Amino acid sequence: MQKYIIVGLLALSCVTVGAQKKRPKAKVVAKPETETPAQRLYQSMLSSTAKVMVIDSMVVGKDDFLSYIPLNRESGSLMRCQDFFKDNRYPQGAVYVNEFRNSCYFAEGDTTRNSRLYTSHLLGEQWSKPEILKGITDEYTAPNYPFLMADGVTLFFGAKGPKSLGGYDIFMTVYDRSSDQYYTPENYGLPFNSKFNDYMLAIDDLDTLGWFVSDRYQPEGKVCIYIFVPTNPRQNFDGENISEEKLKHYANLNEIKDTWVWGNREKAIAKLKKMQSRRRLTDQTDNFSFVINDALTYHHVNDFRSPSARKRYLKLKLKQHDLSDNRKELELLRSQYETAKTGDRALLREKILQLEQEVDKERLSLKQIEKEIRHTEITFITK
Repeated sequence: MQKYIIVGLLALSCVTVGAQKKRPKAKVVAKPETETPAQRLYQSMLSSTAKVMVIDSMVVGKDDFLSYIPLNRESGSLMRCQDFFKDNRYPQGAVYVNEFRNSCYFAEGDTTRNSRLYTSHLLGEQWSKPEILKGITDEYTAPNYPFLMADGVTLFFGAKGPKSLGGYDIFMTVYDRSSDQYYTPENYGLPFNSKFNDYMLAIDDLDTLGWFVSDRYQPEGKVCIYIFVPTNPRQNFDGENISEEKLKHYANLNEIKDTWVWGNREKAIAKLKKMQSRRRLTDQTDNFSFVINDALTYHHVNDFRSPSARKRYLKLKLKQHDLSDNRKELELLRSQYETAKTGDRALLREKILQLEQEVDKERLSLKQIEKEIRHTEITFITK
């Protein structure tokens, strides 16, 4: 009897052990990942992503991207500090110079400590002692790439800090004349900013075109310049029935061609080409001879003391460029006419006559503009 009791206990023991082996393992509940401040900021800005038509882009070296932004003179100019000041005081800084070239905004660019943004004014032939831009605190670390809008109060710049999505982000602020300082800068939002470095934004009011510069999706040492059409007021996706996935697609600029539905890209591209041509032409006008009167001849666009006369002169150069193009086209049509068949000559003759009339009108217009320039400048300097 004792033998059977022992066998029974062993059997029960085996059943117990087998049951323990088959017991399912307890599932480990993964702790939710902690959302970073940058991720929370991105999510909060997502619905306010701007509807902006990016018409084109180009990849260039990070060290010289400023030279690829073809601003009109009326919108100022951008360059490296060392090129502007002709020394290495601020080797990594960028400078914006206003239309009249009598005020500039730049970054100190010191890599050993936090840089700041400064302004300086031309006093005679010397630049004044740099003044720090009030209101832009050291919360915005390593600020650089300032750009002042034509209104003289709206400032864009790139900086790092707690309000950034990634490294550098683009910020905007407005100058308050009553307090003589800038309002607290705000992150300019998506798609202008990203989790990568977004360095600067510039807008040319004359041609209504803008540029923002980012190293998103780029190899080391390269940046992408996105060319866009700014809208005023800014338009976004608030209140629209759009999935979060699609919204992120626009916010991250995965495909710039998908933004072309928000404007006339062909028209914007045509404006950009004219602007680039104008920039090349303007660069060629740095040295010229324009007679004001018997005792005064100008050789540089900055010789004009009257802002109005300066603008009229730039308009004159553009019209001279157009006249040159029309004359070349006229020569081509005349050459084609000489070798054309009898049936084609009638159409060519009509085009030639029409273009000849346009050329004559342009020549008269240029003479009139030259007179206006001289009169405006003389009136200004003899006040």
